Amino acid sequence: MKFRVFGAQAPLAGLLFLSLLSPSWLLAQNLSGGVRGQISDPSGLAVPSAKVAAISSTGQSTLGVVHSDGSYEIQGLVPGTYTVKARARGFSMFEQPSVQITAGKTGKVDISLKIKQEVEKVEVTDESTKVSVNPSENATALVIKGEDL
Repeated sequence: MKFRVFGAQAPLAGLLFLSLLSPSWLLAQNLSGGVRGQISDPSGLAVPSAKVAAISSTGQSTLGVVHSDGSYEIQGLVPGTYTVKARARGFSMFEQPSVQITAGKTGKVDISLKIKQEVEKVEVTDESTKVSVNPSENATALVIKGEDL
């Protein structure tokens, strides 16, 4: 007695089964994550000139791409906790700590930059100078008295 469980499709089924066990299937999984969002000023206008980065808990920085409409994205982040930082000329530094990145997902962090206020301190001091009219204390004066006239 011969038993044919798979019939003529047996070689094809075997190949399919072996391909599921192949390490290439594991490599196809997305083991990184990312973050995206919008960068704007206090009035809600886009700030495309901004620079944005995600800093890992180990201090590794990954720069993002900022588009002309003010949207940004940072991809290829290893899962973990990050601080998202952004800056642009004329604006204060933005910092969002504790951003969780998970494998295969893209989180969202919108960034609102605040206008940087320059503080300049000017200190003026004055020392009062006493001017003496006493001829003996005035080295540049020549006093002519009675007979010398």
